[in-house]
Amino acid sequence: MAKKKEPELKSLLNKYFGEFMSFLLTSLEEETGDLLKKFRDWINFKKRLQKYVISLIIVVASLVVILYGIGSFLGSFFPSWKPGASHILIGVIAILIVWAYRKYS
Repeated sequence: MAKKKEPELKSLLNKYFGEFMSFLLTSLEEETGDLLKKFRDWINFKKRLQKYVISLIIVVASLVVILYGIGSFLGSFFPSWKPGASHILIGVIAILIVWAYRKYS
């Protein structure tokens, strides 16, 4: 009788182990696909973010150069002002414009 139970146990183990392994492999394939998709999305997000940061740096640098030029131009109209006063005035005006835009938009 012990010999009869052993083959039944082996056949049951083989059957359920095979089903479990196929379920495990299917789950791994699905999860691996999801992880690869998330990883690809993360890489694309990183590239887009890097592109936007570089664009923002270029825009800010351009604005700084323009504001510096306006300050120098304004300083040439008022030679009695101390050096740098026109640049400070332009900076304060730019800050007030940004503050008003953020407050009222």
